[in-house]
Amino acid sequence: SFPGSKSMTTSSVSAKFEKQKTVVIAPGASFVPKRWPVDKFYEVASEILNQSSFNCVVLGGQEDDFCSVFNELEKQFPERLKNLQGKLSLAQSMEVVAEGSLLIGNDSLMAHVAKSCSIPVYSIFGPTSESFGFSPRLKDSKVFSVNLWCRPCSTTGSKACFRKKQYCMTMVSSQSVAEKALEYLRGMDV
Repeated sequence: SFPGSKSMTTSSVSAKFEKQKTVVIAPGASFVPKRWPVDKFYEVASEILNQSSFNCVVLGGQEDDFCSVFNELEKQFPERLKNLQGKLSLAQSMEVVAEGSLLIGNDSLMAHVAKSCSIPVYSIFGPTSESFGFSPRLKDSKVFSVNLWCRPCSTTGSKACFRKKQYCMTMVSSQSVAEKALEYLRGMDV
């Protein structure tokens, strides 16, 4: 069984993920404008599960209820996708990240944790900018963003968009992220 209880030790979480081919999906961010739409993360995870042998694990804090969208995908792939939103401590989540093969997330804490552990990061930037120096710089890491005149609108991503739709996030294609992730994962699978 997968880890899923706060009473678990960090080492038991790590043991489950050790040497597994796992993509960490981290759809949370400290501010709502920095969050790529969760349905796009869902589409990427679905493509990875359908087109590769890699597992996926979803991480999120207690407040990240939007991660419940992954419950349906977890039912389809019960042995390959685990939604651990709200089930792990921060330390346990960090350990899961450290054992992953790739992290796909926003400009957020988990992306920075992965980067510090030399885990490639596919990071989505919207209201903030990769030019601020927070983008992942590892060889296999990638940044996904769109070039808009209004971007960046904030150094922290806390400022609400003045539009009805936040194009800097909605225009980043889940297909492009999934294609690049699958290309990278297939290279690891050789």
